[in-house]
Amino acid sequence: YWLEGRPQEAGRNVLCRYAPDDANKSERNGIDVSPSKESNARTRVHEYGGGAVIFGKDENEIFYSEFMSQRLCKLQDGTPITADCENCQFRYADGVLSEDGSTIYCIREDHANPNPKDVVNEVVAITVKDGSVEVLATGNDFYAHPRVSPDGTKLAYVTWNHPNMPWDATELRVSNINGDESSSSSTSDHELIAGEDGDTSIIQPTWHPDTGDLYYISDQSGYYNLYRSGCEPSILPMDYDFGGSAPGWSLGQQGYAFLPDDGRLAAQYSKDGNSVLLVADVSKSDAAATNVVEYGGEKDGLPMMFGGVVPGSNNDLYFIGGSPSTPSSV
Repeated sequence: YWLEGRPQEAGRNVLCRYAPDDANKSERNGIDVSPSKESNARTRVHEYGGGAVIFGKDENEIFYSEFMSQRLCKLQDGTPITADCENCQFRYADGVLSEDGSTIYCIREDHANPNPKDVVNEVVAITVKDGSVEVLATGNDFYAHPRVSPDGTKLAYVTWNHPNMPWDATELRVSNINGDESSSSSTSDHELIAGEDGDTSIIQPTWHPDTGDLYYISDQSGYYNLYRSGCEPSILPMDYDFGGSAPGWSLGQQGYAFLPDDGRLAAQYSKDGNSVLLVADVSKSDAAATNVVEYGGEKDGLPMMFGGVVPGSNNDLYFIGGSPSTPSSV
């Protein structure tokens, strides 16, 4: 799947699926799967948007933010799962679906008071069946990248306060979501993993699906390097930036992932104006990455620039790639 921004259709974002054998395929070998010609998968959270689509295990578990109403909808038929509010009071973005498909964890932005300084950002859990909402993290100005641990008991997220931007100073925190009624939703009560100095940018937290270790990108060295919680220094110390071309600028960015078949790390960074794909063994939770292999350029079948790392089956990896002389492609 991928999103296409279409200027010729009033700029709407259309979700497409790769279908090279379909009689109605486009010149990009895809078919539209958005529920209608008016659907627009786009969120206005943080105004910059991003992270408007949530994927589950199959096509029946795909949800998206509908631009006109800012409600979360089920892709299959366009049915909203969140309440209809006047003036698009609530906006949703950057979500993940629980393993059993029952709950969406995401950012909710509340515009009950439209004055910018009074807009409220929170991390929430939304029950898919009835749309009920539980606030999981609140108290700071901004939130991003909520991600649930493989065992479903912990939630990692990034947060920051005005006047900082996410590339200035953020915090990585973890809260318990194991059903304990005594758990607090106050961000200050949640475990602070990184960013305690108030001058470090932390982005893109991700749990390893096999080991359960928490990984993230931090610029504490002066470069956006990869870290594992509880392991210092960086597992891949380099004088280059990971995380994509504009880390933190919009929601839903992901500059690294873990291969589903063997758990290896796959990450992208830029070097001398070109993108490099790095693959490494991170199976040892108390050690730096090992067996590091790099790929890049035509010799490895990769475009000059690429980003947005998404793992598929059989250890395949998918990116958006291109160059100054070629258009972006999947």
